[in-house]
Amino acid sequence: MDRVVRIFHSGSVNDNGEFVNMKEDVCTFGKSPNFSEVVARAKSIVGVGSELTLRGRFDAGGGGRAHYVLLNLKSDEDWTLYRECLKEAQVRCAEVVVRCGGDNENHEGGVNMIPLGNLVMAPHPLYPLLDADYDAKHRAHLITDNLQVLSVLRPRTHSAMRWHERYSDYIRRAGFLPLARIVNAGLPTMDGPALTALVDRWRPETHTFHLPCGELTVTLQDVAMILGLPIDGHAVTGFAQPHGWRDTVEHLLGIRPPEPAVNEKDKKPSGVSSAWLTSHFNNLDDNADEGTVERFARAWLWHLVGGYLFPDASGNTISWLFLPILGQQWENIATYSWGSATLAWLYRSLCEACTRTGGSPTLGGCAYLLQIWMWERFPVGRPDRGPAEVGASPSAATSSRSRRQSQSRQPSDSEEDDASEEHDPSYGQDIIASSQLGDAPAATQQSVRRAGRRRARDTSEVGSANILGTNPGRQKKKKNPYTPSGR
Repeated sequence: MDRVVRIFHSGSVNDNGEFVNMKEDVCTFGKSPNFSEVVARAKSIVGVGSELTLRGRFDAGGGGRAHYVLLNLKSDEDWTLYRECLKEAQVRCAEVVVRCGGDNENHEGGVNMIPLGNLVMAPHPLYPLLDADYDAKHRAHLITDNLQVLSVLRPRTHSAMRWHERYSDYIRRAGFLPLARIVNAGLPTMDGPALTALVDRWRPETHTFHLPCGELTVTLQDVAMILGLPIDGHAVTGFAQPHGWRDTVEHLLGIRPPEPAVNEKDKKPSGVSSAWLTSHFNNLDDNADEGTVERFARAWLWHLVGGYLFPDASGNTISWLFLPILGQQWENIATYSWGSATLAWLYRSLCEACTRTGGSPTLGGCAYLLQIWMWERFPVGRPDRGPAEVGASPSAATSSRSRRQSQSRQPSDSEEDDASEEHDPSYGQDIIASSQLGDAPAATQQSVRRAGRRRARDTSEVGSANILGTNPGRQKKKKNPYTPSGR
């Protein structure tokens, strides 16, 4: 690439550093050219004998995001600095922009240059709070502005391994028994089109869904109430050490994952397949000794964490990254903030999914959390649900709701009213009416209507405790959702 220089001329450069109506000439040299040779070649291309202004452009972005910078080229020292910048750039081919005249000459059709250091992430031309760079590959931009027809996202999900009641003591000590009860009660069928419509409205700048009624997002309170996971404790983090992860699996579970063949690339460098784990640990013998039960329980928990809470976009890999934590004493596992990690992973997965435009795009993260949150917030596509069991815990109520999601019986007003305030007097008090999901307001967000204290819930509305109001200072202070009513 040192002997190739792309010369652009007869156009302009916009505020984002992107070329507009530029003509391109690809020049090759016998060896890496110096600055004088580049100037001579530029003059021969432009066809003028007057003074030329040269600028070198390089992409200083990262992670697939372009961040263009243009550098003045006036000497061999500038050219050397530019070539050094190219070594760290995403595109390493030299791109030289040529303009006729000196620095202060205003030439028609010339280049609107941007000096080094002034180029920042460009604001969106219509929505200043958004970032134009995110829109380059955003599904919403491609659908709305480019009129592209994109495929529906496929949520990556796994069915839980077969449960045995002898696992209960170990899973309880690890703090996952409420979630285990929910999962074992039955998981809902994923609604790919509805989730896709939601993901298309996700904005990575704010980690919120931009809707006509305002901005909404999944919060830690949602994770605690829907999944029953702890949201305080140690951070789920550590050092990623891929070397020897098969030894760790063999030490914890007693079975070694298959090794790649000699001179063959490892097809599963990030973990084991869900099928492999299920084939070895799906059926526990009723007469198994306690050591075998503990190994099977740990395998069941690993499958739950890797395949339910933290699935990646591949969909069939149970990552070894969580083994250093899941291999500790059961009581130590319960000291980690699994709810916070689940929410952070979901945010990251949504940021990646909103830019997936291939033929078979996927959605990682805990899709069950996102779908149940969507059903709790929006009336569109929500299945009918029966009343919560009186006296049941919030996690048990969620489990009961999952079991009855396919039933068509509509609960009575009294049942719905009792269930809405049985255990959490504040979760879901703010509601979004279906009329608010229509056209966006002209200037400001629509206000959030609050439900009455003992008013029967309208089936066309749904609770939304985490809508971001336009004037938080005037909102009524929420009750603590974890304090039982009556205190």
